[in-house]
Amino acid sequence: MNQSKRIEDLRQKWRNENTIQPASENETKKKLYETTFVKCLTDGDALKRFSLHLKNGRQLAIPYALLPLFELEADGCLNVVSGNFKITIKGRNLRKLMDWFCREVVISISESKTGMDTEQENEVFVSSITIEGRAFE
Repeated sequence: MNQSKRIEDLRQKWRNENTIQPASENETKKKLYETTFVKCLTDGDALKRFSLHLKNGRQLAIPYALLPLFELEADGCLNVVSGNFKITIKGRNLRKLMDWFCREVVISISESKTGMDTEQENEVFVSSITIEGRAFE
């Protein structure tokens, strides 16, 4: 009887040590930044690709490996340039978005369906996304 109790204790200990515990609410908030227009990781490894969600319903997944150049213009435009295409993102607080792109942690970007800026002043707002180039014609 003593041995079966010991075996059961060992089984329970193994289950406790090998069960993935859900992240606490604070850990989840710390690792994921999400607003209406942008979702990115704030901690962790770089990602392989990000997605664009356009107001016409089109969705694109683009590998970071294709993106050699990011250009932030003073007038609120962020240009993401590759050899085959150019993505122009217009909005507000795009410096944050550029920093996240440089760290390769952006998960997705969605453009505003109405173009109206409804986000808080310190949040990223994306009024429009345009894509040019033969890869997307």
